[in-house]
Amino acid sequence: MKILELLFSLGSGGAERFVVDLSNEMSCKHDVVLMTLKDDAIDNREFYKDDLNSSIKYVNLGLKDGFSITSLIIVYKKIKQLKPDIVHIHIAFRYCLLPILFYDKAKYFLTIHNEIKGWYTNNLNRFLFNCFGLFKRVTFVTISKTNYD
Repeated sequence: MKILELLFSLGSGGAERFVVDLSNEMSCKHDVVLMTLKDDAIDNREFYKDDLNSSIKYVNLGLKDGFSITSLIIVYKKIKQLKPDIVHIHIAFRYCLLPILFYDKAKYFLTIHNEIKGWYTNNLNRFLFNCFGLFKRVTFVTISKTNYD
């Protein structure tokens, strides 16, 4: 099984550490690709890169800061090129809108690392979460009981 782990960067944060540890564990039995979106050359965004198992393929898209249509297209094309069975999204949900809508050869999972309150108060995010959840395009995962509640 080919698993794509996707997040903004490998900077020094809790979600980043979680993704590296999860990827290392999964790479024992699966083909794992870890893809980061934001340019590694800025602000030590590859802090945890050296902690990745050598069997994990690392891809950095080098996107500039800020959200754009161009970024959506780049992410879509790369996911389509990699042909993963599973796309596991961490924080970078909006960047995956096109693949979730148009690349149905993968199953999508979104891990919510923090309380969802901040995301869910945004009307667009609430609409997307509800639609993607209702139509089973994305499975939502939490890392704690508090987040799940």
